[in-house]
Amino acid sequence: LLYISHMHADHHLGAIMLLREWNQLTKAGAVRSRMTIVAPARFWTWLCDYSGVEDIGLERLDFVCCHDLRISLDSSLGGAYANAERFLGISGKVERLVSELGLVDIKTCSVVHCPWAYGLSLTHSSGWKLVYSGDTRPCASLVALGRAGQQPPTILLHEATHSDDLLEDAKAKRHTTVSEAVAMALGMGAENLLMTHFSQRCLSLPRWDRANVQAVYLPRYGRLANGPGTMANGAAVSDSASAMDTAEEEEPEEVAEKLATLDDVSAAKKELMLELAESLSESSAVSDCEQQRGLLGDLKVASAVDLSAYAPSDIARYRANTHRLQKALRAELQLFIAEQESSSDDEDEASKQSENKPAKSKGPKPKHKTM
Repeated sequence: LLYISHMHADHHLGAIMLLREWNQLTKAGAVRSRMTIVAPARFWTWLCDYSGVEDIGLERLDFVCCHDLRISLDSSLGGAYANAERFLGISGKVERLVSELGLVDIKTCSVVHCPWAYGLSLTHSSGWKLVYSGDTRPCASLVALGRAGQQPPTILLHEATHSDDLLEDAKAKRHTTVSEAVAMALGMGAENLLMTHFSQRCLSLPRWDRANVQAVYLPRYGRLANGPGTMANGAAVSDSASAMDTAEEEEPEEVAEKLATLDDVSAAKKELMLELAESLSESSAVSDCEQQRGLLGDLKVASAVDLSAYAPSDIARYRANTHRLQKALRAELQLFIAEQESSSDDEDEASKQSENKPAKSKGPKPKHKTM
């Protein structure tokens, strides 16, 4: 199974290399294996076009559109598929996939990020349930997917692109903060939360704040930190309810990109070491942990962070590369400005020369006498 949540490059460009290797390894076998791809419709169009350039085993790929696996947001239907007729058209592919992977079901929901962005739920016959957010803002449709089937997620794999202090950026770019990801897990009643998709601007280990977690509110479900209780209004969710029912009622204003302040390498190293040693040195660490545990209950939180990325040598290399890039960009800008100024000077000189030229007489043309 290959799942693509949406059509942003960081989520699908690597699929080509994967499919190329899969095709090379399996096409010569006695039994030619197949692969199922669950993705937005445009991804299949893109693969079909690309297959004209390179053999990726297109004839052995079974495609299922994410949109056809969406659940109904009507809670009275217990997580049934939103469009039964569309699902019937792909039921054969889904049944084969479910059988091969030992699943009970596979479902999706629309999420709040970009057009044709989806979350995913996999329920296995052994009892575990995995929910993947893709990229999204906190939204009711993903909570509904997590609660579907009266079974909370065993693992919620949720993006946590931004730290809490970058909430406005998260709203503008339709991503989730660390505390919002924790709130989503609590709202679903998940057993485990694995946070991922961290921004490169966040060079510290992911933290969540009790107040920020408790502040996450969805009109349909109320405060998510209260857990999977009744809905905010006690009513069934209408199937026409929009996935855009997010924590903020109004569309966020566009947030301009700001150039991040670059600290020196030694400061980055010092900050990192303090970050890693903090839980061992702070006297309040135990009480903080108890407070967080009181908020989280039985939820276990981890982050898909490669800790080697936080090694001092890696931070130093990252900072050095960033400084080099900044210098290169500055040089390009200076060259561009110089070219613009030179072009402007040339235009001014040409204009002055034109003004200094003597004007041609515009008197009446002499009349020719006719014989």
